[in-house]
Amino acid sequence: MTRLFLIILFTILVACKKEDYPPVVYTYPVTDVTLRQASSGGYIEENGGSAIIRRGIIWSTSTKANLSNYEGIKEEGAGSGEFISQIAGLEPGKNYYARAFATNHTETGYGQEVTFTAGDGNIETDLVVGNISYFSVTANCIIHSYGGDSITERGFIWNSWVSYQLPTIDSHAGRVSKGAGNSSYSSELTGLSSYRRYQIRAYTINSLDTFYSKTVTFRTLAVEDGVPGEVIDIDGNVYPTITLGGIEWMAENLRTKRFNDGSPIPHVTTNHGWNHLDSPAWCWYENDETQYGQFYGALYNRYAALSDNLCPAGWRVPGFNELYHHLQSYLLKDYNILNFGEETEKLMGNVLKSCRQENSPLAGECETSSHPRWNANQWQYGTDFFGFSALPGGSRSANGTFFNVGERGLWWTTEGYSQGKAFSIRTTSGQFDIIDQASSNGLSVRCVRDVTE
Repeated sequence: MTRLFLIILFTILVACKKEDYPPVVYTYPVTDVTLRQASSGGYIEENGGSAIIRRGIIWSTSTKANLSNYEGIKEEGAGSGEFISQIAGLEPGKNYYARAFATNHTETGYGQEVTFTAGDGNIETDLVVGNISYFSVTANCIIHSYGGDSITERGFIWNSWVSYQLPTIDSHAGRVSKGAGNSSYSSELTGLSSYRRYQIRAYTINSLDTFYSKTVTFRTLAVEDGVPGEVIDIDGNVYPTITLGGIEWMAENLRTKRFNDGSPIPHVTTNHGWNHLDSPAWCWYENDETQYGQFYGALYNRYAALSDNLCPAGWRVPGFNELYHHLQSYLLKDYNILNFGEETEKLMGNVLKSCRQENSPLAGECETSSHPRWNANQWQYGTDFFGFSALPGGSRSANGTFFNVGERGLWWTTEGYSQGKAFSIRTTSGQFDIIDQASSNGLSVRCVRDVTE
């Protein structure tokens, strides 16, 4: 009876023994996602009745991947507990589904499905500037997303706004590199010019491309107008200077006989020799240095003005930026000085003129008939509001004839194509004019430079 009972009990126990069931698996969140890889893993809570002989993670661009249908797999051998897996071979920017798996002797269990997107390499940034001063600004770049790829270089680039060209890695006026790194960064940008408008962008570089932030435009502060100074040319001539809207101007007309590299500028006195020249040349008005040259400076043709080395080193012949943004627009915006109006003493041309004039209503040293001076006029007279002290050096025509000393000042600019452009002020007008001039004409020159530290 006892033996029969034991046999029956053993038979019942064997019959009631459970078969293996799927392991219970938990999928870890996907982290450290880059362009081509990511990290995940899992934890096996129950082995399903027998030892785990295979485990890992599978992934696919379609949902519900399994061991019979997947695009990628990373196996982590046998055993229970936790495992960490590296997901690799991803395509940038694609969406993926991943889940952990574990297999015992007869069954496979899967963890919950998690979804993630491979990095697309796109870097998303914001740019903010602050602490704007005369010669510097603080730039801050906030990196919102580094696109799943390592940033190998980051920094700031800028151009002067009047260049009409956004700064790029290949074309810029200034650049500061902050090296590699995926974190936000900042820098003080120095060496800027006073009262100059700039366009700045943050840049970041990874293995795919160069990325730029939005463009931020700002203007540095202007140093005090009328600040005096001086500059010496290669011949030893000393010129007073004044600051106006962040640009330092010579307050006298140029009178050098040599380029700043020491080479002589051809001195042409005869009408025949001057006639339709197509190379650099200079002269005194009426070829008379004593009577005119020492007061009004020399007259240069446009070929000399465009030579890039007529002015003292570090100085230049003015162009569009200096004329329109640092004279006309600046005087109007900051001082409400107009180019037309009934208050003649406040007109643009008159505030730039020297006050030395025959019958000047300002009297004192301003009222004079001695050179240098402006001819008499009943309504228009110079007030020299800033110390610009424009004087009428006249001009020489293409055929060599001299005109208008005491009546008109004409100064070369770097603008123009087949013809050059000059800025002009006349005794009979209070306007500041921009006019075309033949390249072989002889005009005065006022050199400029940016005000920097």
